[in-house]
This record gives sequence, structure tokens and C-alpha cells, in this order.
Amino acid sequence: MVKIIKLQNNSEIIGTMIEDQTDKVVIDNPFTINYMFSPKSERPVIGLLRYLPFAEQREISFHRDSILNVVDARASMSDYYCVVLKTYEADIDDNIDRELNEITEMENAESELHDTTDMLSAMLEKLNPNNSVH
Repeated sequence: MVKIIKLQNNSEIIGTMIEDQTDKVVIDNPFTINYMFSPKSERPVIGLLRYLPFAEQREISFHRDSILNVVDARASMSDYYCVVLKTYEADIDDNIDRELNEITEMENAESELHDTTDMLSAMLEKLNPNNSVH
């Protein structure tokens, strides 16, 4: 069942509750509920962002001492959560992984280039200690 958790820090989390224990609640695929105000709207617009978007596991434990309330999500919010979750699973998570991998590959290539440049400079210095290239 899709639940909304209000944390002591005023964050609101939505997700599928998979465990409800005395000391913790475990939520699968939690998202934070963000309220955004727009001059074009009389009321706030909501957006969902994955909670801990870079975590490997998707089941997150929330300790009871950090929770103020746990409530059922109304049907419309539950439906919205499911649509957002599908979008994340189909596109956004893959795009994030692809982007992070590209950055890592670029950094590794730059590091290898720097190492090669340092090695060539050291070799040239040994061949020509006066630093004059002919």
C-alpha cells in the first residue's frame, strides 16, 4: 500500500510500505514530495523526486523516532506516484547512470592523458636534461 510519511524535519515521503515494525518503517521506492509555488497558479504544484537517488537499494528504512505520521495516500496521489515511479524506472534512472558513467569515463581519460604527458615529459627530461628540444 502506498503511504505518506511525515518526518520530524518536515520532509514528506511517499512510497510503498513493505514493513511496519515497532522501531522502523521500510519503504520501497521512496520519493520526497516537493511543493513548488508558481505565479501562474493559485495553489502549490507538487513534484516527486527520488529519495536518495544514488543509493543502490530501493528499500529504505525510516526509524520511528524520526517519523511524525504515517498515513495512507489518497487514490489520486497513489496513482500519480505510480506514474512518476514508472517514468523514473524507464528513463530517469538510466539517464542518471549514463551521465555519471560518462563523467567517470571522461575523468579517467583525462587522468590517463595527464599520466601519459607526465611520463613523456620525464622521458624527455632524461634524454635532454637541459630542457632544450631539438
